[in-house]
Amino acid sequence: MRKLFILLIAIPYFLTAQVKNPATPKSQSPNSRFANTQANSNKIASTDFEYDAAGNVTKDLTQGISNIDYVSLSRMEPDPYVGGMTSTSFRLPRQIAFVDGRKIKNQYTATGKKLVTQLLINDVISVEYSYVGNLTYIRTPGKDWKLIEMKIDEGRLVPKSETSTEMVYEYDIEDQTGSPRVSFRENTTTGQAEIVRKQDFDPFGLPLKGIDYQSPSIDTLSKKYFFNGKEYLVTFGLKMYDYGMRTYNPRLGRYYQIDPKASMMPSWSPYSFSFDNPIRYRDYDGQIPYPITVRSFAPFPTFGGGFRGDNRGYSLSSNVSSKVTQNIAFDTDKKYLSTGTWSDISYHPLLGEARAHPSGGINSFSRTELASGATRSDFSTSYAGANPLTPEGTPNINVESLFSITSSKNTLSVKGVLSGDNFPSTEAFIKDPSGNSVFLGIGFYEGGPFTSLPGEKNNRAITDFNVTIQLDKKGNFSGIQYNGSNYTIGEWNKRFEQADPNKK
Repeated sequence: MRKLFILLIAIPYFLTAQVKNPATPKSQSPNSRFANTQANSNKIASTDFEYDAAGNVTKDLTQGISNIDYVSLSRMEPDPYVGGMTSTSFRLPRQIAFVDGRKIKNQYTATGKKLVTQLLINDVISVEYSYVGNLTYIRTPGKDWKLIEMKIDEGRLVPKSETSTEMVYEYDIEDQTGSPRVSFRENTTTGQAEIVRKQDFDPFGLPLKGIDYQSPSIDTLSKKYFFNGKEYLVTFGLKMYDYGMRTYNPRLGRYYQIDPKASMMPSWSPYSFSFDNPIRYRDYDGQIPYPITVRSFAPFPTFGGGFRGDNRGYSLSSNVSSKVTQNIAFDTDKKYLSTGTWSDISYHPLLGEARAHPSGGINSFSRTELASGATRSDFSTSYAGANPLTPEGTPNINVESLFSITSSKNTLSVKGVLSGDNFPSTEAFIKDPSGNSVFLGIGFYEGGPFTSLPGEKNNRAITDFNVTIQLDKKGNFSGIQYNGSNYTIGEWNKRFEQADPNKK
């Protein structure tokens, strides 16, 4: 016992967040994606799907759809690569016809905003939904329009009961993908928060069956927005999400329509969702992100009395491990930002292994249209994580990122500072639509956990950077400009990959 006690005292303050991983239900089989989901696990036949000349799905017999009729629309958007505005064309389902004769009809604005959805049985309208900003109304034959939901940042406002006009707040706890996992309301009798719905999803957005919860006394069936905060289309047995510019099938992990900017991502399927990595990337509308990754990793094999390190140098690979990783879903033409933070498994031969979920998020974000026609995005993010195998109170790894990114014609100027705990080592890089990555900055290992980690939200400098990335016509990285010199992508990244992360 004495030796074990000494070992625990010698354990370094390190690693990931102190949030224990919930036990995985035994009914969830890792070998069968559909084993515990609200999906039909029957095999898909080659004749179940048909496509039009543009590549959009027109038939899906796995959901009983006999035909999808599309309307062609376009929208003017800022062009982050050549400046000015550009027209983006896309197609949305105007009518979905089912094998049994039922139909769903949609009406849109000229820019693709959904206005009305009609459900028809034998060509007679049975239910209508109207979308007015954040408000959703419902109407049945012979009845007036009734407000059923108003979206707010924290959740929604809903009628207190089916017959009441009084609205009550329903709050959501979301995960890193923007998906509501727990919804709760105030119990008017006790004044306490009462859970009205719990929902888990498989990685690609299918609601998991058997471990969800629905309040038996409070009606929340009118809730329409689920995975990624998108509208879940379940009418007439559908299982699809409305992503604005495209319709997504979570059972397949694919969109029904091709990406309107697929030509900018030649290495990816035009139907793919979130670069096939929905845990790391959040796809708002099927367009392109420029994801930024900031990671803290241990370059040594072991440390602190036996803890397993990452045993690597600086890397752009998504297959290497780290102690804390934050992904920033940055896009030059978006007015919003999202982040995801996670850790790899921590391991010690005596203490076992554990995986935790570090905290992190966006501290600030602003986007400015410059007089030159360029756009500048200024934002700050942070993450914090501590070793889940050490006693409570172990200091966190704290890292704060400050970015200023200017998009001007064929360049992307990236300035930034990383500050916080320079233990163990730190790396930051940005990726283009084709999968090319460019190092932004690295932090070298200095000191140890006892001197580096104590103190929350410190301002110790890790690294700063100021680099201009040249873009081709498709928005992919083509070269680097730094301190008056030009580099190829390979030359630039090699400078970082060959650096020793153990010393400055």
